Amino acid sequence: MRRIPKRTLTATIILLTIAAAVLPLAFAVPGFIASSRSTVGDRAAESLALAARQISTRLGAGISEQWAELRVVASWAATEGIGGSFPLRIDTVRAVNANLAWMGVASPEGRVLVATGRVLEGQDVSARPWFSAGLQGDFAGDLHEAVMLERLLPPKPSGAPLRLIDFAAPLRRPDGSLIGVLGSHVDWQWMRDRVRNAPLPGGMEALLVARDGTVIVGPPGVEGSRLTLRSALAAGQGVSVVSDEAWPDGHRYLAAGVPAGTAVGLPGFGWTVIVRQPPEAALVGVRSLARAIGGPLVACAGLLLLAGIALARWIGQPFARLAESATALAEGRLDAPVPEARSTREAALLSAALARLDRGRDASTSRPAGGAA
Repeated sequence: MRRIPKRTLTATIILLTIAAAVLPLAFAVPGFIASSRSTVGDRAAESLALAARQISTRLGAGISEQWAELRVVASWAATEGIGGSFPLRIDTVRAVNANLAWMGVASPEGRVLVATGRVLEGQDVSARPWFSAGLQGDFAGDLHEAVMLERLLPPKPSGAPLRLIDFAAPLRRPDGSLIGVLGSHVDWQWMRDRVRNAPLPGGMEALLVARDGTVIVGPPGVEGSRLTLRSALAAGQGVSVVSDEAWPDGHRYLAAGVPAGTAVGLPGFGWTVIVRQPPEAALVGVRSLARAIGGPLVACAGLLLLAGIALARWIGQPFARLAESATALAEGRLDAPVPEARSTREAALLSAALARLDRGRDASTSRPAGGAA
């Protein structure tokens, strides 16, 4: 005797419908999300690098402005000398440029000949790095505390110590003879503000790192610390890099580091601009996308499942009744008529065939038994 499966046609159709509804979600959605994570990660890295380059450009533009101003003053000194109206002219420059803390000309021996506000005039600056470097050529000096000017200039409204960056260039007469060194000290606060006030997308943070890895601008808790991260070290060597690293605070960040900009033809400070973002912030778009597509996909799967259940009932129930009728005919039970099924062509043909069998069986059982004539 053949073994009869226990699963009905209705159950089989429902199972197939469930598979058709669930399997695409189970296989397609994780792959889609993984692909989206990769794409979003690449775009996040590009966004971080773009933000870092924009800040670098802002810093470079500011340095170019300060350097261009020093070059203009140098041209005045070279063509007109440092007497006459020159002191008044550099005082005017300082009055117009709120970021300029001091500008002056030192003799080849290092004695200040003329300076803004007459500050440091007559004093020896030969030991200062800006002077010795300025004798050799164009110079940009890294961030430092004010050594000689702190006690001579008005205190800052914030009460913070005066921190400066230096620019210097040799002054020469038209015949090439050396006049001295023109130096300017710029209050670095404007550069700090350019980093802190840079427009950044949500979740991003900007840092400015010195050549030795010290964070000179950054979030609280990070500023003043020294980094040994790939993003800081590579950019300090003039190489732009994007990295995903664990930071000293114990958290991982996706970070882009680029060399800080400087003026054309002027040595840079060796600074690095870093823009960082927690990886989970970068993947917010993936989660939003998953929610955006997940709802409609689940709804479609639910509708497909409901449609499958309805289809199973529409197809399966008539065949179930026909199967019961065929079993009754096979067992010789005539207590129920063959059901009429019209849901499908196959069901209608099977119903008609069973009805003919039923009528033929009725005729054979109702014919009287007779012998030969």
